[in-house]
Order: sequence, then C-alpha cells, then structure tokens
Amino acid sequence: MNAKSLLIAMVLSSVVCAADPADSPSAAPIAARPVRILAIGNSFSLSLCRFFPTAAAAEGFPVEFCNLYIGGCPLDRHVENIRKAAEDPEFDPYEVRWFHADRPGSPIKFKSNIPQMLATQAWDFVTIQQASHKSWKPETYRPAADELIAEIHRLAPQAEIIVHQTWAYNARDARLNPGEKSWGFDQAGMSARVEDAYSKLADTFGFRTIPCGAAVRLRRSALAEAGRAFDPASLDLLAPGEKPDLRGDPVGSFRWENNDAAARAEGRTPTLGADTIHLNALGQYLQAVTWLAFFSGRDPRTFSFAPVDVREGSPEEFAGLRAAAALALEEQRGKERK
Repeated sequence: MNAKSLLIAMVLSSVVCAADPADSPSAAPIAARPVRILAIGNSFSLSLCRFFPTAAAAEGFPVEFCNLYIGGCPLDRHVENIRKAAEDPEFDPYEVRWFHADRPGSPIKFKSNIPQMLATQAWDFVTIQQASHKSWKPETYRPAADELIAEIHRLAPQAEIIVHQTWAYNARDARLNPGEKSWGFDQAGMSARVEDAYSKLADTFGFRTIPCGAAVRLRRSALAEAGRAFDPASLDLLAPGEKPDLRGDPVGSFRWENNDAAARAEGRTPTLGADTIHLNALGQYLQAVTWLAFFSGRDPRTFSFAPVDVREGSPEEFAGLRAAAALALEEQRGKERK
C-alpha cells in the first residue's frame, strides 16, 4: 500500500471508529450516522470549510464533509483530471480537506484525485459546480458535466448528485463594469445568467440544486446599496488602512499590503488589494447555513449558530443572512415543483 492509500485508509478507519460500532459505514441508515458529503469543486466550495461543518455540529446535524479543491477548476478540467488518474493512479492534483463529525473544526488534509475519493467510501451526496468565470456560460457545462456525472454514477452509484449553484461577483469587479475587461453586463446580468445556466444543468439531469447564488442575490436585494455600481476612482481617496464600504455584500473583500511599519521603513508603497469574486466572512456564513438547511431540511431562520470570529457580523446581520437562505430555498423548491 502506497503512502497516499495508507493515509486514506487511516482517514476512513477513524471515520468508522467514530460511528456506531453496531453499524457498518455503508449499511447504516443516514439518520443513524453523520451525513456524508463529497464536494468536487474549487475555491467556491473551499469557502464551505470555514463554517459549514461547525454550523452543522452546533445545530445537531453532524456531517462528514470532504472537499476536493483546485483553484478555479472548471468542469472540463475535472474531466481531464479523471482521465489522467485512470492512466496514473498516483496523480493527485486535488487538495483534500476532510472534516469528521466529531472534529468539525479540524480537517484532515492530503492530496488525491476524483476516482480515488469517490471510491473511498459510500458517500450520500456528491456536489458538482462550474468555475465562476465560466458559470454564466451554459455552453461550457456540457459535455464535460456528462462525463463527470457518469464517473460519479460508476464509482458512487448510491450517492445523489447535487448541483451547487455559485454566485455573481461583487459589483466592483471590472468584468461587470464598462471597460476593456467588461463582459457586457452588470452584476444583475451575471446573476441571472449564472442561475439560468445552473438550472439548465439541473433540469437536464433531474438534479436538485443548492441555491447559494440565489441566496446571495436575495441578500443583496435586501440591502439596496450592495449591488450599486462602484466608481473605482474613489479608491484613490482612501488613506492607507481605510477600506471601502462593502455595503453588506456577502461577496468581496479588501486588504492593504505594505502597510506595516517594516514596509514603510523600507520605503514600500501601501497598496489596496481587492477580491471581488469570493465570499467574505458574511458570505461564508450565508453559504454554510444554505447548505445546512438544504441537507437537514430545516428552516435556516431557526438556526442559532453564529460565528464568534466575524467582527463585522451582528445578530441582525446573521438573521438577515439566514432569511436570505430561507427565501432562496423556498424559491428553488418552487422551481423544482414545476
């Protein structure tokens, strides 16, 4: 047994030991053990690692959550990686973070590939998603999605495949504003296109959808300023250390670089860096409660979990995020009933 296989065997052994010894991990009913979820994703699923496992544990719905991560990885690259793994089982391009229900804040980390992780144990759910820069283009989903889905069915036939719907960027992103990099539409245009593309994928295969993109959209709708166009020139008016007001948007963050005493002593110029595509702490909370509500079947407005390390959060802010998750799930269920 090679080192990677041994590590995975040790991970699986610890999962089995944490379960009820009267149950085999594959035969135990879901209600009698943690729900097993494997996310085949990128940074837009990596953001679940911050709050989802701990929120699930806090709300009495333990999950075993495993995330496969390559930054910016689209569906067609997942398929390429599956083909490479078929030729070389030691090919391990994915960073794995595996959370056990009894240790929700401490993932086991290692490298692996999709076929090996699908076959590791009997997953209850496997989630798939498109990379954000392609998520608004329905033509980029297939035929790669067909091949990925076929591999999941082959190696994890017991698992329900779930579509993880991602979100539109912060309104400050250059691609959503006039200029050389523009995609030709604004934040609302991206949101509509992303949700439509994911709906086409889910409808084609009869899959359910976790509506994180809709939850972000609905949260923005409740905060009229969050989606308003942004003037990049206003950044020049900020003093070092000052950050733009995100207006409550769950997406986006700013950080100053070269703004400490050592950098100033060396004469380096402070610069303001922006991330306009990833969820910030509030967005990660919104994503976590949307996932938890989806898999538990509970109303997220009843959740009491609130992270203690989110300085910008308040009880009212968290309540608003849970309300957005509830509305998104209600909206999605309405679509799926039609």
